[in-house]
Amino acid sequence: MKFAAAITVETDIMERGVSMAIFGKNGFIRKQQVAFARKLLVWQYEKSGTALPDEAVISAHADKVVDDAHRIAKKSGNNILEILKDLVKDIKK
Repeated sequence: MKFAAAITVETDIMERGVSMAIFGKNGFIRKQQVAFARKLLVWQYEKSGTALPDEAVISAHADKVVDDAHRIAKKSGNNILEILKDLVKDIKK
């Protein structure tokens, strides 16, 4: 009975045009990847003793790092998180 109720709710949501974006440029997973990249960047700045730039600069940089990671993963088939770590680690200050 629970399964039928779940299908009904899902169908109802889909009929209203409401969808939970998980993938895509503004999806949940993408936002988590950007947040992870942002944390790695802040950690890298702190580790190197460099002053942190403005939050907007860090966010833009994190977004670019995630874009680069997706591009590399598409070509190589590697894991996005490992690529993010490598990209942030290789940043020269």
